[in-house]
Amino acid sequence: MTNTHRKDKHIMAKTTYRKGTTAGGTFNFPHLLETEQFQGKDTGRFAVSFAPDDDKERQRLLAEIDEEWQKYKESDEGKKHKYKYDYANGTTTYKDEEFFKYKMTRSINTRNRGEWVRRVPIFDAAGHEIGAELKSIGSGTRGRVAYELVPFYMNDKNYGISLRLTGVQITDLKESGTASASSLGFGEEEGFIFSPQEDSSTTLDVSDIGEEEF
Repeated sequence: MTNTHRKDKHIMAKTTYRKGTTAGGTFNFPHLLETEQFQGKDTGRFAVSFAPDDDKERQRLLAEIDEEWQKYKESDEGKKHKYKYDYANGTTTYKDEEFFKYKMTRSINTRNRGEWVRRVPIFDAAGHEIGAELKSIGSGTRGRVAYELVPFYMNDKNYGISLRLTGVQITDLKESGTASASSLGFGEEEGFIFSPQEDSSTTLDVSDIGEEEF
């Protein structure tokens, strides 16, 4: 009986969830081509931490999340549960900056097709699907995120709104491990300028070579 009761807590009465798309912003620690690793272990989830460009958009996203939580809490399903703490709203903090962390589970089991292995739909600024063409996506990449807001309740200490990732659009790609002079704060200065030179050890001296004999 206990196990059945625990499983029931995972089932939300609502099976269609609020969908949305962010305005433009910056991706931090994007794991969109491969699943996220945590402490050396595969989480099995794609993820991206998203920072909106302005506070107006940040407040809009927070208001949407809170609205969906209040709807769930006041629903027949939500009234069955107890709540000891504030709900988890899907945000994280890194270096005193707040991010919205969107996630997608890579592999899920479905009733009709069995295991369904997914990839994140990734589009360029013109709306072309480019996921198969990309080799890496690094922090500092700019774009938008498509999402669903999914209420969850595990127990009286673990509940809230999951920010489910459904796709991204990239408007400015920064590949992993790449940096430009300007991105590091370097401008043009007077002084040393690198100029490739020929390697003297590989230059052939033809001054004492006579005519070719047959």
